[in-house]
Amino acid sequence: MLLPHSAASAHPQGEPNPSTIFTSATADLLAPARVPLDLHGRRIYVEWDPHAPVTPLGQLVYFSQFLATAGLFCDWVADCPLHYTSPNGPERMDVLGTILLAALAGHRR
Repeated sequence: MLLPHSAASAHPQGEPNPSTIFTSATADLLAPARVPLDLHGRRIYVEWDPHAPVTPLGQLVYFSQFLATAGLFCDWVADCPLHYTSPNGPERMDVLGTILLAALAGHRR
């Protein structure tokens, strides 16, 4: 005897409904023009262009905000034994920030 077969849903619960996926037209309406972020003692604004191609460094500003908010970058700079004796030497924060950005960007010129 065969049991009645129940129809399985093509989209199990937990997956987004295709009718609720945003298009670029609705993204223009919902995305704020500028998002303010407080980083390292100053405020910057992030602007998104929904039609621009995706870049690997697009989320870098949010990672920088995480480092600033958690105090990880300032603690790293304070614990670093780097010291320049020249009055024309760069600040320790500038050198370590350049090293961090170079590592995140792939250190290619």
